[in-house]
Amino acid sequence: IKIQDVSKVFYLSPRQLDRIIIKGFRMSFYQYLTNLRMNMAIRLLKQTEDTITDIAEKSGFSSYQHLYRVLKRNGCDMSRLRDIGNQAAVWVRIETAKNKWK
Repeated sequence: IKIQDVSKVFYLSPRQLDRIIIKGFRMSFYQYLTNLRMNMAIRLLKQTEDTITDIAEKSGFSSYQHLYRVLKRNGCDMSRLRDIGNQAAVWVRIETAKNKWK
């Protein structure tokens, strides 16, 4: 996704759109876009069993290496995120089973 493409949708120049985003979100268009992609990847890591390559693609990253670098730069460990997600999924299944037998 390029800022030029998004700005055309809103009939703004790329510079105008970037200024609006900076004012509203206190980050540039590309920082905001990377943040959205990173959050989506984290959610998918926690909630799915998809491969890292599939998650990178679904989140809009060009490769799993790029996803890994972005997460690492922001202090996230992919394997730890997946473990946390798996632990949460097991807990939900246990709680669901408990409630089913009440």
